Amino acid sequence: MIGLLLALVLVAPRPAPPTPALAAQIAHAAHRYGIPRQVAFGLVRTESRFNHWARGSHGEVGLTQILPSTGRRVCGLRVDELWDPARNLDCGFKLFASLRRRYGSDWLAMVGYNQGPRVADSIREQGNGYPEKVLAVRYH
Repeated sequence: MIGLLLALVLVAPRPAPPTPALAAQIAHAAHRYGIPRQVAFGLVRTESRFNHWARGSHGEVGLTQILPSTGRRVCGLRVDELWDPARNLDCGFKLFASLRRRYGSDWLAMVGYNQGPRVADSIREQGNGYPEKVLAVRYH
């Protein structure tokens, strides 16, 4: 069983890297909202595999997999506007930046982005600071 899982991981297709134009859009939007490049590119890769036509199982759309209701509430965008890569990146990064400010932590912001603020709030209230301690360690 483990061998089969390992084989699937080894042959699973990796997402293509973003085109230069898309990479520039991601970098621009990340800079606009003060999001580290690694986090911005990681978010887009994880959410959509750099596919601006991606659709999630709960109705999320585009590069940053924004729910239409969230796009409307946070960015004032209609669902058809969320398919535009630049608008989608702007909206997704605007949301993520607000979560970073709210939680003061990329880790909790990622939880809030993926699972919703209620889950991140619960973790923050019950947490012991362990993830932050681990992420704060830097070796050179």
